[in-house]
Amino acid sequence: MELRSAILFVVLLFPESQVSSPAREEFAAGSRAFDQRDYQQAQQHFQQVTRLAPEWAPGWKALGVTLALQNDIDAAESPLRKACELSPSEPDACYYLGRGLYARDRFAAARKVFQALLATDPEPARIEEAIAQAEEGLGDSDDAERWYRKAAEREPQRRALGLGRFLLRQGRLSEGLVWLKRAVQYEPESEQARFALGRAYLEAGLADQAINELRKAVRLEPQNEAARRLLQKALSQRAADRR
Repeated sequence: MELRSAILFVVLLFPESQVSSPAREEFAAGSRAFDQRDYQQAQQHFQQVTRLAPEWAPGWKALGVTLALQNDIDAAESPLRKACELSPSEPDACYYLGRGLYARDRFAAARKVFQALLATDPEPARIEEAIAQAEEGLGDSDDAERWYRKAAEREPQRRALGLGRFLLRQGRLSEGLVWLKRAVQYEPESEQARFALGRAYLEAGLADQAINELRKAVRLEPQNEAARRLLQKALSQRAADRR
């Protein structure tokens, strides 16, 4: 999961003058629990970090990410906002704040956060795609498409999927298929790309191609129930077509 990469690399990168030894020890303990996916234990340690070092952005970010991974998006917003305010350059703090706002359907607020990151984020394509998603949530399909295309042009290997899905949602099946095929070419081991392409093929009435992609999606992620259901639908459609 994308959020999981946000914690572990910060643990001993800051000088003693920025954070006390007890806070650093709590952060290290929280990081170990986080690495073991014991998010409740990690949360307790990171909460203690914020008490011991209330002006240290990594502690607030770690707490926010840990809460988000427990699906408590409401509780995650405050620590992520605190981290973003303390240090806008703190890796991913503002980005995860924006993602949390988006997850709560606060699209205008999310867009504002992402727009502020455009000039400084080391991965501008992800910010452009995030703005596109916020614009789509706000119902502005023209602006959304513009940002999706900017992201896909900048980083086609990782952003073709987002543009393809958007075009599919807009009912532009033939255009969406072009980008979804590219997404699979760029990332042939991506279950999400295979699933999206399989669904597009099924919508186009191409059951054989859909079955091929959906079988690969299920192989890549056997727990994907949506892919399994869609595969069964494609198999049924093919059987009906052959009668």
